[in-house]
Amino acid sequence: MNHKFIHLYHSKRQTRNGDLYDNWRAEVYKKYNKQCHVCGSVKNLRAHHLDCYKDHPEKRTDVNNGVALCNKHHRQFHNLYGQGGNTREQYEDYYKKVQAGEIPK
Repeated sequence: MNHKFIHLYHSKRQTRNGDLYDNWRAEVYKKYNKQCHVCGSVKNLRAHHLDCYKDHPEKRTDVNNGVALCNKHHRQFHNLYGQGGNTREQYEDYYKKVQAGEIPK
């Protein structure tokens, strides 16, 4: 059994599910008036890290590193830009393309 892996796994889960992370998520939702930044939906919101959670531990609970997205737009973003190493610039590009009608809203 790889105890180092288990420790890292539990550390990550505790960080993502801890009070700091819960507070971050709530503050991101509040910043966006509990609406998806892309379409304004209030259903199935996700707090998305603009700069990747894994690569930027110093920004994990920075409200300015988050955006509220509905599940549809969160999935759409990750389908286009991948599931890791995402950046604020990618999100800004995505948002501009959606607003311009290049990507369906």
